[in-house]
This record gives sequence, structure tokens and C-alpha cells, in this order.
Amino acid sequence: TLTKPRIGTTSPKTTLDINGTMKLAKNSAAPLVCDADHDGTIALTMLRKMCVCDGANWRSMMDSYSGCSWSDSVTLGGTITYSGGYTIHTFTSSGTLTTVAGVSFVEVLVIGGGGGGSEGVGGGGGLVYRNSYSISGPITVTVGTGGAAGAGATGTQGGSSSFGDIIAIGGGGGGWMSVGGSGGSGGGGGVNDGYTYAGGLAAGGYAGGSGAPVNPYGSGGGGGAGGVGASATTGAGGAGGVGLAYTISGTSQYYSGGGGGGGTIQGASAGAGGTGGG
Repeated sequence: TLTKPRIGTTSPKTTLDINGTMKLAKNSAAPLVCDADHDGTIALTMLRKMCVCDGANWRSMMDSYSGCSWSDSVTLGGTITYSGGYTIHTFTSSGTLTTVAGVSFVEVLVIGGGGGGSEGVGGGGGLVYRNSYSISGPITVTVGTGGAAGAGATGTQGGSSSFGDIIAIGGGGGGWMSVGGSGGSGGGGGVNDGYTYAGGLAAGGYAGGSGAPVNPYGSGGGGGAGGVGASATTGAGGAGGVGLAYTISGTSQYYSGGGGGGGTIQGASAGAGGTGGG
């Protein structure tokens, strides 16, 4: 009969001696009734917080007097992933982030819908980042759609996205024999013989590039969150503006780059898309 149960060791030093790691299940509700028989029992919440039964109530092991939240420790909304101890909520359609007791600040990245293309290409959607945003209840999340392509007309502006009172404006549409549309980042300028059409203006991001006035025409690149769209040259569309890099998803990624300027049937080649976009 073993008087000192052990795992991974032949020389236990305590009542239970584990030479290795131990895994506890996460609980969305109290795993058992906390009473005198279970005094000293420990358990883990859904957010990996340790709780102990004091013989009458479950208490946080952080301070020994606060009550434990189980299902109330979870935030809901969007697609949920985990990285580096953080819970990540990604919204690709509109919805609600349900907040709970104990969660008072979140890191937020909001990106507007990209502008629709035409001769010129659309600008990247506006981008707003907050490393600490105060929350105190359910947050409405709106995800802007991409702008529609222009058929013989300037592409439409992308839809704006929002998280609470944070708003990221949609990208400007690409121009059709006209200047690029304005938006979070500007759309690229269109083309026409002898005319130089400027890229659209930006609200927070960067402007789009101009179209080329000489055949073979190239259209301007769309602006990005981190740089202007390049102007076209004779024979080549302008490159899209670069986006901005963040690690909010758990790895470093670029977001809201501008689209590369289009080529034409006259022989101009397409420009490269901006990093983090098209």
C-alpha cells in the first residue's frame, strides 16, 4: 500500500509528489458545491484563474476574498482564438462583443472596407488601433463591406467599420477617367489621354497615386494605412501603398494596404499590391 502517492518519482517527499506537470480542466461553472467537506479544493476558471473553496464559498486565489467568476469570466462574439495567454475575437461580419465582470479594457484594431476598383484601384480601408480601450458592457461591432467596382464609373467607397465609438472610414474608390475617390485611404487616379488624374485624398490613411497621361496608360495605386499609393508611369500601374503591421492576432501581420494600379489593353502592366492589401 502506497502511503505517499507519487507520479514520475520513486521517492515521494510529500503526501502527493508529482515529478512533472499537471493539467486542470477549465470550468464554466463551479465544479462542485463548496462546503466543509470540500474545504481547500482548487479549480480553474475558463480564463485560467485559480480558485479555492474556503468551506463555504469559492474564492479567488489572487486575493483570497474576491468571489470566483466561472462562466462570467468569458467574453463572447466573433471568432475566438487564443495566443500568448490572450483571448482574441475576430469579427468578419457585424455583431456584438459581450463583456463581463472583470474585463474592463481591451486592445482593438478596426479596419474599414476597401474601396471598389475601376481604372484606378481602391484605397485600403481606414485603420484605427487602440492598445487600451475602456469597456463596461456589450459593444456593437460593425464591419464595413468592400466598395463595388465601377463599370464606366468611379468605384464606390468602402463601408465604414466601428467598435463602440471607434470608427474606421472605408477606402476611396478607384477613378474612371477621373481623380480617385477619397476615403480612409484614397483610391488611385484613372487614365485618359493627355490628363493626369490625381489619387483620392485620405482621412487617416494615405492618398492614392495619379494615373499616367501617356499611352500605354497605367492607373494610380491605391493608398494604404502606412503609405501613399505610387503614381503610374507610362507602361505600368502604380504600386499600392503599404499597410501597417500589428501583432494583435498573435503574430505580426500587415493590414489595410492599397491595391496595385491596373494595367490596360494598351499594354501597361499592373502595379504591385501594397503589403497588407491588394
